[in-house]
Amino acid sequence: MSDGILPEFTVSSERLSSDSYLLRVTGELDLYTAPQLENEFVCMLRDGAAYVLVDLREVPFLDSSGLGVLLAAANRLGKDGLVLTGLGIESRRVLEITGADRLLTLVDVSPSGAPA
Repeated sequence: MSDGILPEFTVSSERLSSDSYLLRVTGELDLYTAPQLENEFVCMLRDGAAYVLVDLREVPFLDSSGLGVLLAAANRLGKDGLVLTGLGIESRRVLEITGADRLLTLVDVSPSGAPA
């Protein structure tokens, strides 16, 4: 991203077990892209998801629409059912300012991807 070009928004999910998923999000999570993430959560919940780990390492921007989708998913899954990882400084700041950091489970990871 050093050339100033933002990555295209993508959401990909991987089923880890019968009720656990890894969700990788890339690109800006905003008013225009939040519905795609919401749709992915709807599909996972319909398929029996109880635990979702959301990797946000490739999300440079998060607005209130994206935050709303994450909070709605946490409400459906329960606080311990949704875990966010890889939050950038700006995204973490949004969660802190809104108080959502107290409502969501956040896990820091090292550059290797292991919990820090």
